[in-house]
Amino acid sequence: MRGQTGSSVTWTVGHLCRLREETIHLLNGPQSKRFKKPISDALDADGSKEHDFQALMDVWNELHDGVERVLPDATEDILQTVIKKPMAPPQVKTVLDALIFYGWHEAYHMGTMAMIRATLNYPETSKRIMESFQK
Repeated sequence: MRGQTGSSVTWTVGHLCRLREETIHLLNGPQSKRFKKPISDALDADGSKEHDFQALMDVWNELHDGVERVLPDATEDILQTVIKKPMAPPQVKTVLDALIFYGWHEAYHMGTMAMIRATLNYPETSKRIMESFQK
């Protein structure tokens, strides 16, 4: 957490996991409730709880794989489906609108986490990503 203000990193990761789970749902992927507990545990915005960060990253990776599995099957009909209650602003009307918003929203939060890392003198996020490709 940043100086006792703002959201914790674990809250942010949990928040993004919820959006990825919603993405899978919107693209007609398999429904699963197994992520609700780890995600809901991470949603304390004040950072007051201790979290099993590795368990949260396992959820993140599983959801990432799930999005990659359903995305290639996203037909024009699916993308133009009108949605009733998206996890997004009211201007979002279709599955495609939601995917665009979720992509922007995730990028916003990833930038926030990168700034937190820089403030704490942690290695740059981009450097960590490039290192992971070399493993």
